[in-house]
Amino acid sequence: MNGKQTQVQIIKDKIKKLEFFPKKFLGQHFLINPQTIQRIISEVKSLESSLIMEIGPGLGALTDELILLEPPLYVVERDSTLCRYWKGRDVRVLEGDVLKLNWEFQLLPNSVLVGNLPYQVASRLMVKCCPGSDKLKAMVLMFQKEVAKRILAKPRSKDYGILSVLSQCFWVVNAVAEVSVSDFYPRPQVAGQVLVFHKKKVYLHNADAFLSFVKLCFSQRRKLLLSRLKKEIENRDIVDIFNQVDISPSARAEGLSPQQFISLFNRVIG
Repeated sequence: MNGKQTQVQIIKDKIKKLEFFPKKFLGQHFLINPQTIQRIISEVKSLESSLIMEIGPGLGALTDELILLEPPLYVVERDSTLCRYWKGRDVRVLEGDVLKLNWEFQLLPNSVLVGNLPYQVASRLMVKCCPGSDKLKAMVLMFQKEVAKRILAKPRSKDYGILSVLSQCFWVVNAVAEVSVSDFYPRPQVAGQVLVFHKKKVYLHNADAFLSFVKLCFSQRRKLLLSRLKKEIENRDIVDIFNQVDISPSARAEGLSPQQFISLFNRVIG
């Protein structure tokens, strides 16, 4: 029996013991590739965090390894059956939807977020963490492969957009591992990719307003950015601001670097 088969059997045994069935509407797909699991654990370990918060522990492919690390471990789980299971273990359990819970108050300085979480949640969580708590040092998260491409995309590429700008403004992002559909049980329809995010120091006049500003810039991405902003932002000389930050009047949103978005935003609302 190879590593994947062993992991599948472990999962099946837990499913039987808990009388639990993976829920499609919650996107429950459990990691079964030991190499991928160890790459994630190694990445988390290298971050030397003060606290680890795992989103969606599931049946424990990552959690069983994270428990062995030195920092205290918190888990955020929506499934009530799995919450009952983890409450009997050496972890602190927060029950509920990670996008609605106020889990940030539990963080310590230099905390790390980790998760093989449902694809439909991952990108929304990443946006929520931009800028996120000052206590959050790094994140190691699984994304649908196409979403990961957008997060890592460079200006003027077809994948460059809102996710690219937001993630790269607030984080230094690197790829950790690609994950095929055969690395999960049950199998999802699309492959995934694990990314690591290291928090950057960013100066913004209003970080929450910045998210709305980036969305505005990309709302009609084929139009000239200057025309788009002149239409939406009153009482500011947008042409003069573009000159101040050395952005061409013929620029489109997809051509600006993350740093140019920051400079432009600070000038517009400054």
